Amino acid sequence: MPAWLIAQLAQEGVPQEDLQPIIDLETSIEALRSQAQGQGSANRRKRKPPSDILLARLSAVIDLLVKGGYDEAEAAQLVTRRLLAVGVPPPQQGGDARGWKRLLA
Repeated sequence: MPAWLIAQLAQEGVPQEDLQPIIDLETSIEALRSQAQGQGSANRRKRKPPSDILLARLSAVIDLLVKGGYDEAEAAQLVTRRLLAVGVPPPQQGGDARGWKRLLA
C-alpha cells in the first residue's frame, strides 16, 4: 500500500490502531520484495499461498479501505494486485476463478 493511502486514511480520521494492520502489511510486503530480489518473476509466483495471518491482515486492510470509501470489490482488487505484484498468489480456496473474489471469501 502506498504511503499516501495511509496518510489519506489518517487525514480522514481513521484511528492509528485501525491503520496499524495496513502499516504492518506494507512492512511485510517490503520484506517479501527484499527476499525476492535476484529471483525471476516466474519463481516468485510459484510461492506458497498466503498464510492465515497474512489473510487476516489483508481482511483488515480491505475493511480499512471500505471505511475510507472504496467499494468492497475495489478494495479486494487493489489488495490482490499488490499481492500479485510481489509474487504472492491469491488464496486457492473460494470457488471463484478471480483471485480477488477468493480473497473476499
